[in-house]
Amino acid sequence: MSVKILFADDEPKVRATVTDILETLGYEVTTAVNGSEALQKLEKQTPDLIISDLEMPVLDGLGFLREIRSRPVLSDVPVLILTGYSEQFFSCIQSGADLYMLKPFMDMKRLSRKIQRILDLHARQAPVDSLQKDLPDIEVDELLSALRVTKWSGTALVRFKKEKAVFELHSGQLTILTCEGKTDEEAFEHVLEWMPGSYTLEFLPQTVKKTEETETQMETPDLTKPVPIGKDTWWVGYRNPDTMLQMNVYLRVFKSDKGRINYVIDPGAPVDFPEVSQKIGQIIGDISKVGVVSLNHQDPDVCMNTVYIKAANPKLLYICTEDTWRLVYHYDLDPKNVRMVNKFKDFELNLTTGHRIKYLLSPYCHFRGAFLTYDPETQILYTGDLFAGLSLGDRIRNLWADEKSWEGMAMFHRIYMPSNKAIKLVIQQIRKLSPKVKMIAPQHGDIIPENQIEFFLSSLEKLEVGVDLLKEETAKEDTRPYVDALNEILEGTYKRIAPEVAAARIQADPVLKTGMTLAGGKVTKLEGTAQVLVERMITAVLADEPVAVSNYIKSLVVKALVMRRLPAVTINWEGNESETVIDQTV
Repeated sequence: MSVKILFADDEPKVRATVTDILETLGYEVTTAVNGSEALQKLEKQTPDLIISDLEMPVLDGLGFLREIRSRPVLSDVPVLILTGYSEQFFSCIQSGADLYMLKPFMDMKRLSRKIQRILDLHARQAPVDSLQKDLPDIEVDELLSALRVTKWSGTALVRFKKEKAVFELHSGQLTILTCEGKTDEEAFEHVLEWMPGSYTLEFLPQTVKKTEETETQMETPDLTKPVPIGKDTWWVGYRNPDTMLQMNVYLRVFKSDKGRINYVIDPGAPVDFPEVSQKIGQIIGDISKVGVVSLNHQDPDVCMNTVYIKAANPKLLYICTEDTWRLVYHYDLDPKNVRMVNKFKDFELNLTTGHRIKYLLSPYCHFRGAFLTYDPETQILYTGDLFAGLSLGDRIRNLWADEKSWEGMAMFHRIYMPSNKAIKLVIQQIRKLSPKVKMIAPQHGDIIPENQIEFFLSSLEKLEVGVDLLKEETAKEDTRPYVDALNEILEGTYKRIAPEVAAARIQADPVLKTGMTLAGGKVTKLEGTAQVLVERMITAVLADEPVAVSNYIKSLVVKALVMRRLPAVTINWEGNESETVIDQTV
């Protein structure tokens, strides 16, 4: 396949000259007269390279460049800027340009070498460590482009002959440049005087100064937009303020010179579909371009949106296990389009793009037919309900896991997982994966970054869930842990609900009136099945409370029970209680 280039310039003679040069070099060229027209053409096709003039009417080159970098599907397309003024180079580089050249130019050999070098860099996706050596016959902008491709953050010390410059980078983007006592534009003008030659690159990550923005970027991304989590990979889910059970949907775009495959992992529930489809559309155009969906298990919150994607693309392929297919078949999915992981050789799928996907069976986590999806290139493991969690309190606005995520994760697994043995068997498989997992992306709750993976693997390996929590019946149940838990919950509840109001609601429930003794706002005695009394008290206290108060109190419940290793209670984790059940016997 020929390399496709989009070239934007408002001068007809320049367009014709540059187009002739590029076509002589064997490239397929599409032209536009300004940045606005170029954006319209980009909606129809993503090129391998964009070349743009800087001075154009309607939308100039700098505005065009910023538009490109703001769009996820275009953010990694290399851009070469043409300008008649070298003092504009620094602004272009800071705005996301890969290369620059002065106009007018007639050096076809230099242009060809620049284009080929940047295309090779993007095709190889070389790790940053591979650049930590002498770099022969390279220009400054090519060096910066090589760093941008790696998305590395830190400080790079660049030496050229007897001079040196310091590049501060964030996700591969140049943020600060210092050289010979000068900074930014002045420093860049000095660096431009360096001739093409051999550079030495040294990385000094320990000198990176973290700003408030870089500290919080991973913790608080803009969840109204697609969030990039890896190479050509995005979180496209929705954070619903009315529930603690948040849904994560992921889009992976596999692309090479052999084609492109848009792959969605666990497409989600109908209530989230407007947000999910909108985010997917921002990246690939619309949902009709989704070619494959992976269905971890059959629950509607995992895969019901498959029905809508199938309506847009009848050729949609479904990846699942045989056990899952027996159930999702009833969503009226086409049997001809299902591909079962149980039948893949070595549980691997080789895509036509040249990429490989690895699948791991995860029986009874939580469904018999559940499985994990591993992308060896990005080293992201998609785990469905395993490692999922409830989003407690402020964590509804969070996407990245830290140790504070553990309480919600532990409660989720105690509610849904049948036994610790099932979890351990899957974690053993995860530890054997090669290359090593660098991110865990569950269907609910927070995404686990590399530096937190071992903490959650170890914690989950030791967690008692399901049948592990069933105790042998004794003549008299020890209710003291439940009394302590209830009092901790009530203490927090009184910060949002007046004690007399909470007490009145508890006393209004006939079962609680006889089974729970209150004195001075505290529980002093339980008579009956403690777990049932806890469930009824939470339901009674939450009656008619707004979602914010309800979710706050549910967070107290999670913490109090998890800390005492008590079983999960059956309450509505996905929303507020609509009515109180009063006919359950104790």
